Amino acid sequence: MLPVHAEVEGGLWDKYFIELLEKIQKMGFRFLPLSKIKNLFEPEKLTVRKYRIELVPGRAAPCAV
Repeated sequence: MLPVHAEVEGGLWDKYFIELLEKIQKMGFRFLPLSKIKNLFEPEKLTVRKYRIELVPGRAAPCAV
């Protein structure tokens, strides 16, 4: 599984994102949105952990970590 952050899809990196998708597809992998991936798991068997909101270096706004 290769999660790709939504910001990679457009703007400055769109050319590279498209190239990456094409290469991955040629390798026989498929693409799924998170809404489909979550259905592959049994929620009651997943580990749940607490998170906190922090300012991460390189980010303009606090993130869940």
